[in-house]
Amino acid sequence: MAAVMAVALATSATRGLQDQADAARARIEIGAQLEELGTTLKAAAMSGTLTDKEAWEIYDRVIRAAKTAYVRDFGDGQSKPEAAPSPKDNVIRLTARRPRELRLLLQPEFLRRDLRLLRDELELDHDQMTIVEVLFDDYAMAYDLASAPLKAGLGQYRSATMSTYIAFSLEDAGVKLDAAMANARQVDREEAVARMTETLERIDHEKAEGLASASEEDRRQYEAWKRSMIAASSQLDDRLAAIRDRTRAQLDEMRRADATMTTEELVGMARQLHADRSQLRADLTKSLEMIATETQRGEENALFDAAMARIRVGQLLPQGRLGGESMNLWAAWMETVREQESRETLDESLESVEDLLGERAVGIAAKLDDRTEATIAREIAGLEFQSARDRIAAASGESIFEVDERRLAAVVRPYVEALHREVTASIATRDALRLLFVESSAYVFDLPGNKWHASAYREAALRSEFPVETRPRWTERAIAAALGLDEVGDEVMEDLLVLESDAATELHLLRARAIHARTRRDPKLARDFIASEFEDADIEFDEDVWREVEHAAFTALADRTEVRLRDILTPEQLDSLPVRPEERTWGAGRDKSKTRGESAGKSRGK
Repeated sequence: MAAVMAVALATSATRGLQDQADAARARIEIGAQLEELGTTLKAAAMSGTLTDKEAWEIYDRVIRAAKTAYVRDFGDGQSKPEAAPSPKDNVIRLTARRPRELRLLLQPEFLRRDLRLLRDELELDHDQMTIVEVLFDDYAMAYDLASAPLKAGLGQYRSATMSTYIAFSLEDAGVKLDAAMANARQVDREEAVARMTETLERIDHEKAEGLASASEEDRRQYEAWKRSMIAASSQLDDRLAAIRDRTRAQLDEMRRADATMTTEELVGMARQLHADRSQLRADLTKSLEMIATETQRGEENALFDAAMARIRVGQLLPQGRLGGESMNLWAAWMETVREQESRETLDESLESVEDLLGERAVGIAAKLDDRTEATIAREIAGLEFQSARDRIAAASGESIFEVDERRLAAVVRPYVEALHREVTASIATRDALRLLFVESSAYVFDLPGNKWHASAYREAALRSEFPVETRPRWTERAIAAALGLDEVGDEVMEDLLVLESDAATELHLLRARAIHARTRRDPKLARDFIASEFEDADIEFDEDVWREVEHAAFTALADRTEVRLRDILTPEQLDSLPVRPEERTWGAGRDKSKTRGESAGKSRGK
């Protein structure tokens, strides 16, 4: 087995290196062709054979085709590292889904990581776990097989769509190149060179001062460029003909390609995978139920249903888009318990909280299942819309990129309705989680001597779901740094403690207000994006939409904190505090060369 894995890894690595080499060669070849095209079109424009607009239109079409072909064959090569959440991220995930987005249907409902949770929840023994592991492996293999046709079909269709766009761009560029060649044939070569020489002399005159102060290497490169422009002008018709022939050859090659996947076939595959998905889930659930003992399943299957619900919650909860829709109360409670266990023995009364959350997981899982079905229905509706668009294009003889939007309005309606149903299901999920959050928080608070747990649990839950709204602020960091300063007098320390208390109270209120405002805003914003994208609604999204909710209030608090710190601390002490990310100096309009302390004015002293 180890030898087989080693060979597989070596083969994969070799294939990866070969792909990289092919991509590098393609980049060099495309770069050379685009450089030749740019030089030729520049010469055509400068010699009067083409207008600037005509030259740019040809270049734009060809370069778009080249970039699209490269992405089709080698991918975009971009890996996006995870960044800290930002207010803009919160808004971006609310934007309307594109019809071609197909993700959830291709994801299995059970993963090997779920084995541990199932083992712990049902207290499965070693023999049972051996069987369960085999069942999970069989499920994963079956889902891979069931989803393979759709995955392959989507790849073919996307490649074909990109190829269609490449052909569309090349054909358009070819028409413009034909016109350019006709213009070039009407211009005498000597006349073209004379016009080019006249243009270059004018450029020399305009750049005289800059050329006089340029380096020897820069002047050499400039002279070489002028010679290349004159040479291109003298051979303009030949160079344009060569580019046109290459464009025509690329277009002919694409037209000879075999027919690929149709959207009608993709719709059929998606519906079949949806049915297979439900059947595979039912089969695995039934098998697991048979393996567990009656005691492990619990009365009326309560323990087993709760365990399966926890798996679905863990798998589906992160798919949320609205504020509060992915609040993981179970993880928040585990975080609270772990922190308490590190301090002292866990209070037995807290076990009832885990029971409460376990019982309610079944209801939340049902909401998540409804949302999942709405999402999958939306994904299939997107394929159906593309299929209808393709049929309209085929019937009219138009490119799929040129279908009249008025003719698409009727066929896009089912997709829009599916988008709205998905938002409705998301709202129902979010509201169920919010209700459970309020109920469980109150439950913990009412437990004797567990006020600390209630506060810690609420903070952990909100922090996990609203990281932007609950993140540490400059106000807190600056005050904490001030409190840690050496040789601070009693009077200054007293003022800082008052400032800390005031800021903490205001921040608590602002965070609660921001979270409440976001949960009210997100559903409307999600629907506005749908209306703007697919329903021709005239909705403007101003800059404030992309900012954090309550941004102005948080900024005002930071401003007031800055003023009070300047009044309390010395210039030297101010210099040691964190700099505000919003503005790098203490006060707008001040000399940026000064330190914060120098621009702070008089302070009260120590």
